[in-house]
Amino acid sequence: MTGPVRHVFRVAFFLSGRELDWNIARSQHRCSSCDKQFAEEEPYYSALYDTGTEFERKDFCAECWSAPEAPHRDRAFSFWKTEVPKPDQSKRIFVDDNVIFDFFQRLAAEDEQPVKRNFRYILGLMLMRKKKLKFKDVVRKDGREYLVLRRSRTKEEHRVLNPQLTDAEMEQVKAELTQILETEVV
Repeated sequence: MTGPVRHVFRVAFFLSGRELDWNIARSQHRCSSCDKQFAEEEPYYSALYDTGTEFERKDFCAECWSAPEAPHRDRAFSFWKTEVPKPDQSKRIFVDDNVIFDFFQRLAAEDEQPVKRNFRYILGLMLMRKKKLKFKDVVRKDGREYLVLRRSRTKEEHRVLNPQLTDAEMEQVKAELTQILETEVV
């Protein structure tokens, strides 16, 4: 097998049996605005900010996140609500599929930036694994190869540039995304 089909099967196989560890910054369970330490089972918000070359993760207590003068909400590329796990609880924190899809969609205009292009490709494969997107076709244009993925619910199509990642590059992107989202793909 060659091209995107090889990557889809290899990544789908990898994702089906292992945790994705995308590492940017793990939650410190502390508010980025007021420096409050989060208590066990306390809900808080995690947000990703586009710095131009990477994504930076920041966490906010509910009070700071919902404050009317909070400019950080409008600048967030993507965000989700989570909570501090109990010490004896498994560290698996699941990010809602809609948050992942929103992140995937927002990256659509970022195909010229390699880090974002790679994130979008892996998120597309992840959404296929979760059956939120379905593989429809491969299109070649201007020497580039695109996966055509169809959203299961709405039938809208998304073109995803295949960045032709090596195995090592795929592992690196997966490691970065896992740290950002602190999630396990099931």
